[in-house]
Amino acid sequence: MRTYRIKWLFKPAKRFYFADLCVLEHHGSIFVFFEKFDLRKRKLSIYVIDFDGKESPTKMTLSMSAPYHLAYPSVFKHNDEVYMTLEEARSDNICVYRLIDFPDKWEKISTLVEGVSGLDPTICRHDSLWWLFFVLKEKGQSIKLYPTFRTKVRANFGNYFPPLFIYHR
Repeated sequence: MRTYRIKWLFKPAKRFYFADLCVLEHHGSIFVFFEKFDLRKRKLSIYVIDFDGKESPTKMTLSMSAPYHLAYPSVFKHNDEVYMTLEEARSDNICVYRLIDFPDKWEKISTLVEGVSGLDPTICRHDSLWWLFFVLKEKGQSIKLYPTFRTKVRANFGNYFPPLFIYHR
């Protein structure tokens, strides 16, 4: 059995935690986007680390922040452009953003689903369809995974299928 040595990118801090990593290769470098939760401020923001060929990065950069909860960055490329969906629970929308200036200037280009507080929205392309998956947490602690699809990344995904998976506590 092989053993691996764990190497922390940054020393764990009592004031913060990091979660929901998403890796992107961009212009020959590897970038890791993630959510950073500040326990004192009770706020989540999106940060990015540039590996730039180094084994241990030394800097994390704020990529996106808002007055409300931002989490679960799902970053992807299409036609040489970089896009991101986020968990924006208080906005009651699932939106897609396009990168304007790497790594911290984004513009909202489309609302994919309106009136839904979708958790962990993930978008991916299979064949010629864009698939959006998200979770709805409803009263009574039930969790449902919803899939939907469209032919364009900017299209509204408003009509989603019945849940694929339901979990009740």
